[in-house]
Amino acid sequence: ISMLHFLTPCRSCDRRSRPHGRAGRRKGKRESMNIMRYLGRGIHHEQNAMPCQDVILDRRAENGNQILALSDGASSAAYAQQAAVENCRGLCAYFEEHSLEDFLALDEPAQKRAIVDACCCTLLEFLAGLELPERANRADLAATLLFVVMDERHILIGHLGDGGIFCVDDGKMVYASAPDNRNGVSNRTYFTVSPDADRHLRLHTLDRTQTPVRNILLTSDGAYHALKEYYGSAEPTVLEMIELVKKGEVADAAGLRSVLSQIALAPIQRMDDWSVLLVDMQQHV
Repeated sequence: ISMLHFLTPCRSCDRRSRPHGRAGRRKGKRESMNIMRYLGRGIHHEQNAMPCQDVILDRRAENGNQILALSDGASSAAYAQQAAVENCRGLCAYFEEHSLEDFLALDEPAQKRAIVDACCCTLLEFLAGLELPERANRADLAATLLFVVMDERHILIGHLGDGGIFCVDDGKMVYASAPDNRNGVSNRTYFTVSPDADRHLRLHTLDRTQTPVRNILLTSDGAYHALKEYYGSAEPTVLEMIELVKKGEVADAAGLRSVLSQIALAPIQRMDDWSVLLVDMQQHV
């Protein structure tokens, strides 16, 4: 069955030709924010001269939203990297057009539907550009989605599929989101094109006035498992990494790559692609 039978345009698809982002004021003060990124090919992709199929995107919208997105294309998907790109693009487009305040006013089912619809819109655009889009099926565009959207008051965390998201403040883990299959109950993961994507998309909101956050870490599946295996749990490894950031020993992409290479000592930990997005939020400016 064609992918086109599964993905139907949502109302926001009709607005794709418009520039995204609300014109007018920026809300609140801008933060001093150091965003570090690492994308690395797994051994399998290196040996087969294939690109990394993970994608990272960060963007500051005119409406004040700071958007961080990571998507991991399934290695078995024919258009894995493209699907990851479209997931990130769709998420960013949505939050460039909608304030976080307006999004949080929706009930949770509507919030989940809005996120999945936004990704489906950009996936449809990609399909429309294929020579024979009717031959594409759901599995060809399988990719996970992890994201954080921040404004002056709130931090929205979204997690669909494997990988991990961690929020840290003052050396303590404020929030952690791990894969559904982390306990070995199932090897299955979930993607934006999964029939039950809405049900498995997890959303969590932090009130920054009540729960301060200084550091945010998003990781794909490959990096998450290496972090987990280093100490037997991902969280202490993450806290140790964040301590290096606080000391200034990790302050850029090169430093991030160096510490990650020390974590992934065994080749088995480098089979999958690695992607890490690390944010250090400092003072308001």
